[in-house]
Amino acid sequence: MRHTLSSPGQKVKVSRETVSRLERLRDQMKLGSLEETISELIKNYRKGTLEGAFGADKGRVRSFDEDDRGEDR
Repeated sequence: MRHTLSSPGQKVKVSRETVSRLERLRDQMKLGSLEETISELIKNYRKGTLEGAFGADKGRVRSFDEDDRGEDR
């Protein structure tokens, strides 16, 4: 059976199991609504995607120092 999540002007149909999972996650994250929970999930997904794309050398690259300068200045 499908459950409808709605906000002013918009509706999303999801299964009862998905609603239950979102409600548990909402409680764990101490958020006020399912909409906040979904927004937080999207934000975390985007953050992870960006870190994956731009953090390929994270932990392997060190800061430049004076010894890194070339001889021809």
